[in-house]
Amino acid sequence: MKLIFILISFLLVSCSDKKEELQTEESPNAVLKNKPSNRSLRPDSSFLEYTEALRLFDDKKYVEAIPKYLTVLEKDSLNWSAAHEIAISYTTVDSIEKAIFYYEQTMRIKPEFSESYQNAGNLLFTIGRYKEAIEFYEKGFKNTSSDYYTETYNNLATAYYFLGDFKNARKIYKISIESDQSSSIPVYGIGLVEYYAKNYVESEKYLLEAIKIDDNLNAHLTLGMLYFDSGKEKRSKEELEYFLAKVPNSPYAKYAKEKLAELEARNK
Repeated sequence: MKLIFILISFLLVSCSDKKEELQTEESPNAVLKNKPSNRSLRPDSSFLEYTEALRLFDDKKYVEAIPKYLTVLEKDSLNWSAAHEIAISYTTVDSIEKAIFYYEQTMRIKPEFSESYQNAGNLLFTIGRYKEAIEFYEKGFKNTSSDYYTETYNNLATAYYFLGDFKNARKIYKISIESDQSSSIPVYGIGLVEYYAKNYVESEKYLLEAIKIDDNLNAHLTLGMLYFDSGKEKRSKEELEYFLAKVPNSPYAKYAKEKLAELEARNK
């Protein structure tokens, strides 16, 4: 049975003129990245209603902002900023289908706005709808000239990995590495892909590199598994014990304990 040790990133990109990152209570793994963008209020838009909706949105009062945005969109269905922001607002209250609906509306109005493709894909990724997530990511590649965020590349690569498409997973992880060489996540991702493809030499190389970047603990665990499979019992024991010492309550701790128990039984 395939074990999954990948760290999932979830990126939501707003078209707010603030630059900030915040963790939402409703989705603790979700990062709202507010990126500067031109909020294009059309001349016939309801300026006061949109301004009020935007104020609530920027104050993180998403539930209160939603009806305001609905009023704006009833009067001006081509206000792409309102459509994008109401999609984010619906995401924070776990109204997934409504969020996707308004991300798609944003794409129709402003197809070159890459953040909507990323947000829709990342949202579907976090709930395990990997094929649909990939469709949004790939559609964004075709319709926009903007580079994706590193987190989005990681999610796309991981989606391919979950679906067993190791070729595309490798390809996208490498793009992610090119976009941000300071992160161990895509490096670890390739190491994990190579491990399950049984390319142990390549896997070890990437896993060791991930550890070198920031002591990626999942890389230690996967190395322990790799060394176990390769018959390198001493090194396997070292990596597995290191992982358990650092994160004894990890949901993956049981796998490390199982392998250590097998190693102990072998040496009796």
